[in-house]
Amino acid sequence: MRYNRLRSGAIKSFLTAVVEDLQGRLDLGEIKGLVVAGPGEAKGQLVEMLPIIWKEKLLGVVDISMQTPGGDLVKLGSVVTREERSAELHLTERLKGPERKWQ
Repeated sequence: MRYNRLRSGAIKSFLTAVVEDLQGRLDLGEIKGLVVAGPGEAKGQLVEMLPIIWKEKLLGVVDISMQTPGGDLVKLGSVVTREERSAELHLTERLKGPERKWQ
């Protein structure tokens, strides 16, 4: 239990440092979208720690191996435009809405 607690603390500390480093380096006006990629569950924790304005630019979360070559990341991310993502979210919300009689 102690090991898990220390490991969780180390992961959270690392992710906090990543977010702080990104805030100092990125100009959000130039970024069209973000894709969070990597193995394991830390991606979800990182997404939760992102500032709201970055979450709005999040296009997706991709589960990939650490050995994936950098050039393959763009292919695996299947980055979509902001308009396409917005349309998908709109359709998803319509499906989640009140029950409708489909004909």
